[in-house]
Amino acid sequence: MSKVLYCAYPWAFDCPGGGERQLTAWRSHLNQLDITVNPFNQWEPNFEWYDIFHFFSVMPGSIQLCEYAKSKGLKLLVSPNLWVTEDTKMLYPHDEIDKLLRIADAVIVNSLLEADQFSMVYRLPTEKIHVAYNGYESSFLDTVSAALFYERYPSIEGKTFLLNVANIEPRKNQLMLLRGAQELTNVYIVNVGFVRDEIYALECRNVGKDKFIELGPLPYDSDILRSALSAAAGFVMPSMIETPSIAALEAAAYGKRLLITRIGSTTEYFGSAAIYVDPTSTHSIAKGLDEIFSCNRNHTLVSEFARKFSWTASAISLKATYTNILDGVS
Repeated sequence: MSKVLYCAYPWAFDCPGGGERQLTAWRSHLNQLDITVNPFNQWEPNFEWYDIFHFFSVMPGSIQLCEYAKSKGLKLLVSPNLWVTEDTKMLYPHDEIDKLLRIADAVIVNSLLEADQFSMVYRLPTEKIHVAYNGYESSFLDTVSAALFYERYPSIEGKTFLLNVANIEPRKNQLMLLRGAQELTNVYIVNVGFVRDEIYALECRNVGKDKFIELGPLPYDSDILRSALSAAAGFVMPSMIETPSIAALEAAAYGKRLLITRIGSTTEYFGSAAIYVDPTSTHSIAKGLDEIFSCNRNHTLVSEFARKFSWTASAISLKATYTNILDGVS
């Protein structure tokens, strides 16, 4: 039985996002598949007990810890959780990322499109890159009445709203979303998430005014979150980049109308079942918001998700990758 040590940069869970949700979900589902996965504890690292050190992110300063884990005899796997192109690579600590990916025994990405990007930008051999799709919990296939949501947030009852489950920050692009929504009459944008950038959040409030409703974070995989999906007219995620957004996967599995950014790996997941927008264009977002109200719930998409994008299916795939890496198989 493989024993895997999970680690991220030290402050990752202070304001968790998709990468932290991915880490948590994989840990839970892999432990059900007889793979022991534990979080790294700097006070009791116990490297010798583990076979694999799986590091999430390519934040600056990560390489020293990863190099040390390798020196203790562990296989190093890196999940970059990053969409990078030749045009954007220098916006990141390119040289350090390049060095980290080269010392890794495997790089875990979330789509074939992402694999192609990393292969091109960092000149990595294709056999070093392994795809493990993001997923959703099976509970998102079961509906929860909107009444639960309205009971907690009575001031929203009767309002037509679009749901955005994302931390408030420039990458998630709520400001452009709110600008694009200004022409919609009596339609609200309800955000569920942490505030990662207080100045940006203030800009969003100034633009959205009373049409922008912040609820703060809701528990992951909770009845109240699914009830919010039931109450929403649709789900919107016009981020600057997504690979592809776990919250959007959950909304799609729930059968919601979906508007999402076209930048990243979103098309590989959602195909023709989503409305895609240019996140840099207010016009594109506004047009997409108009379209979302004419879309039907896509039950075919739900069945596809049930088959392909569950966390259980993802964990089975990742388990095979762990086994192959330990057995020396590419």
